[in-house]
Amino acid sequence: MKEELETQIREIERRFQRQIERELVEINEQLRIITSSTAKIAEVESRFQRQVNRELDEIRRELSVIAASTTKLEGELSDRWNILVKLRGHSYDKLMSEYKRVEEKILLDKKASEDPDKEIAEI
Repeated sequence: MKEELETQIREIERRFQRQIERELVEINEQLRIITSSTAKIAEVESRFQRQVNRELDEIRRELSVIAASTTKLEGELSDRWNILVKLRGHSYDKLMSEYKRVEEKILLDKKASEDPDKEIAEI
């Protein structure tokens, strides 16, 4: 009976050992798959990061070109506005001086036309 029990215990231990070995092989395979997947994910992540960095660099270059163009356009617009203001001021001054000259001429002509009437009235 004792021998029979010992035999059964040894058989159980062997089955248990085989089960542990099978599970260890399975765990090692899963670990290999996980390690391989992790390496692939790291590579994909690295390639993605390089692509993102290239695109960010391109966007930065384009933004700097846009900023430079905007600054140039703002300068040109300011220059044109200043020229327009000066031109309007100059045109206004010319118009006012022309208006004053014409007004003075009209007043002189009016006085001249009134003076002969006064001379006639005095005679």
